[in-house]
Amino acid sequence: GASDEIVDKYISEACQEFNLPEYRVGIWARSVAHLDTVPPLPFTEFAGLTFHQYQLTSIQTLTPAGGALGLFCGAGKTVTGAAAAVHLTTAFHYKDRLWIGCPLNAIPAWERMRPFLEPYFSEIRIFSVDSAHKYVAISPAGGVLILDELHLLGGRTTRRTDSCHKLRAKFDACIGLTGTLVHSGVEATMSYADLCIPGAALFATRWSAGDHFKCLVKKKLGPRTVTALEKPTGENRERYLEWLSRWCYMLRPSSPEVKACLAIPDQALHEIKLSGENLGGEPGHKELRPGRDLQLELRRADRTLQQPVRVGAGPVGDGVERAPRPCEPAASLLHRDG
Repeated sequence: GASDEIVDKYISEACQEFNLPEYRVGIWARSVAHLDTVPPLPFTEFAGLTFHQYQLTSIQTLTPAGGALGLFCGAGKTVTGAAAAVHLTTAFHYKDRLWIGCPLNAIPAWERMRPFLEPYFSEIRIFSVDSAHKYVAISPAGGVLILDELHLLGGRTTRRTDSCHKLRAKFDACIGLTGTLVHSGVEATMSYADLCIPGAALFATRWSAGDHFKCLVKKKLGPRTVTALEKPTGENRERYLEWLSRWCYMLRPSSPEVKACLAIPDQALHEIKLSGENLGGEPGHKELRPGRDLQLELRRADRTLQQPVRVGAGPVGDGVERAPRPCEPAASLLHRDG
């Protein structure tokens, strides 16, 4: 093999070509190999919230170059990602620069987090990922990048995703936040991996990944036979999830770590059968009129409902029990609270 001097020379030339500081490439390489770890979070509260244990654990599973946090909706992704950015910056002495890319409708939530981040960062920019192409020429000074709703970026063939890859190279670490990645295809997930930790995908092409996970399937398209990249199944799905866990920490509401911290209250449910006969139509009647038929069924529910209904019960809502008042049918409760 090549000597260390030759390898160092190639690395140095590549860094110059892509305008990357060598120390940053070293951070990425050691993170891909899991040679360096992130110390425990030195604080248990942030932005006025006390962390659950699963949130503390998720931050510690990151690498110095970042990683992905696959936390379900309602698990506190925003505050966890913000605290992780602070922790990586202070633990590894990165430049106090934080950029946050997210969908347009998530910007207000991140703006509410800004006052809690300002003591740690001299530069904070919150931008829509749809505008990432405007920032690809920024200084490669380092710092931390957060990409919220990572699963929306997809493969690298789109301008938005390709711009985020170029932007990623300007930062030391990147934290991807998402609800789930298991429904994404192999090619898109490889893109996510390299966004969080450049090189973490481990495969040079999607075809090599498909061969590794045994998910290349031949399909007939008229007179032609094409090879498609499917989602891994069976044993290969387990291998796929193991690969995913190298750079992404994933939790579901049913995960033991979550159930040990959160208890979702019982909910009052009323089943509405949307069929022609059940809604008073003629036998065999199949055509439904959603507005009128749903109102009929809700009125029927008002007549038969004997117990108080829990309005807003669940992870979101006040959980107050009250029965519908005569002037406030169940339909109005559903419209207002649910």
